[in-house]
Amino acid sequence: MSNKRTSRITTSLFLLMLVSPFSHAEEVLYCVDELATGIALHKGKWGEWSFVKQKRTVKFNDDRSEMVGFDDDEIFACSPLFEVETSPHSWACHDEWGFSHLFINMATMRYEYANMSPFGYQYGVDAKGNTSRIYAGTCTAF
Repeated sequence: MSNKRTSRITTSLFLLMLVSPFSHAEEVLYCVDELATGIALHKGKWGEWSFVKQKRTVKFNDDRSEMVGFDDDEIFACSPLFEVETSPHSWACHDEWGFSHLFINMATMRYEYANMSPFGYQYGVDAKGNTSRIYAGTCTAF
């Protein structure tokens, strides 16, 4: 009788963990830019310009294969940057078009985020969303 009861308790605990919201929790980070620069057209001349530093709430899914929060609500695909043995904490994420890239070290929580436009400098156009820029900063876990 004791073995059946222990077995039921073990099974119940396993099922509870399986359906628990904490078993597949997303990872939420609060990220703040420390640097923000890029290429912009100002008074008819292209140059390097400072951009507004941003604060973002970033969410990774449970296995870090997807991330949202750096570029509005766009979902980025993510994967380890290098083999686990050489750099277990480095991750790379990119948007579906390949214009935006995030590199983040999950141990130091430092990141670099680049949003590149193929329609800005190359075409001589400087419109919102068509300016290439790079941000660097740190994140903290919620």
